[in-house]
Amino acid sequence: MRAFVPASLRLVSFRFAHSTRVHHALTAFSSTHRAGLFHEALAAASCGGAAGVVTWLAVIPLDNAKTVHQCERPGGPRDLPPLALIRRLITERGFRGLYRGASPVIARAFPANAAQWLAWEFSSRALWSRRRLSVSPTDSE
Repeated sequence: MRAFVPASLRLVSFRFAHSTRVHHALTAFSSTHRAGLFHEALAAASCGGAAGVVTWLAVIPLDNAKTVHQCERPGGPRDLPPLALIRRLITERGFRGLYRGASPVIARAFPANAAQWLAWEFSSRALWSRRRLSVSPTDSE
């Protein structure tokens, strides 16, 4: 009985993957210009990763101030408006103190955003190729 569930899931997933719509979506990326597709994927992943890193580098000081504010008791010495709290953190910790804990966030930002941009590019490519196939030349006239 234990082997029945994994075997049936494999069968269902195999049949689903070979249905016409899913098969078309999966084969929409097969192109005669594989090198061009590889370069597009590399560009999308690089741009997405870089955009994620730059975004987090801009946001981390505000995120750290938010965390300090959330941990402070009401009426405490760090219970300040956001910009005043950032100024106070700079005087206490220095400018580098605003980026405390940034290493894991930046390490996660590049691959996560690269994958997101790559998925977006491939999804839009698959949907666009499917749309072009569904519209015949006689429909557009």
